[in-house]
Amino acid sequence: YKVQPHVFAVIDKIANLIARLGVTVWNTRPSEGDIRDRNGAYASLMQDPCLTVDKFHFYHWVATTFEIYGEAYLVKNRDPDTRKIVSLVPMHPALTQIKRDENGSLLYQFMGMPNMWLPETEVVPFRRYNPDNTMRGLSRLEPLRLTLLNEDGARRAQDSWWREMGRP
Repeated sequence: YKVQPHVFAVIDKIANLIARLGVTVWNTRPSEGDIRDRNGAYASLMQDPCLTVDKFHFYHWVATTFEIYGEAYLVKNRDPDTRKIVSLVPMHPALTQIKRDENGSLLYQFMGMPNMWLPETEVVPFRRYNPDNTMRGLSRLEPLRLTLLNEDGARRAQDSWWREMGRP
C-alpha cells in the first residue's frame, strides 16, 4: 500500500467513496414498519461516531484499514454513568491481540491500553473471511503481495541471467 502507487490509488478511491456515503438508520419495529430514524441514539452515533476525528476521516480510516488488513476494530466508548455508547474508538489491527477465554468468548486487547482485555460485547469487529483463522481477517492484498514477490523474483533472476551472461 505504501510503496505501490496503483494499490494506494485503488484503496484510497474505495475508502473515499465509502466515507462519502451517507449512513442511514432504519427503525424496523414490526408495529411501525420501516421508518428512517434521524433522531434516535443510534442514528446520532452513526452521524458523529468518534470524538477525536470528524465523520469523513473516521469512515475513511475504517474503510482503508479494512481494505489493507482485512480487518478493523472499534471499541465502544461508554458514558460512565448511563453506560450508553457515546462514541467509537478505532483500534489498529496491528496493535490488537485476540484470544479466547475459558468459555470460548473472544477477548480483545489493544496495545494502546495495556493490561486491559475487552470482552467481545465492547468491540465492533469488521473481518474479511480468512480460511486459516476465524479470529483474524485476511486482506485482499495478500494474494497480490505474493504475486508481486514472485514477479520481483522473476525480474531479478532474468536480470542476473543477462548480467552474468547465462552463467549461474
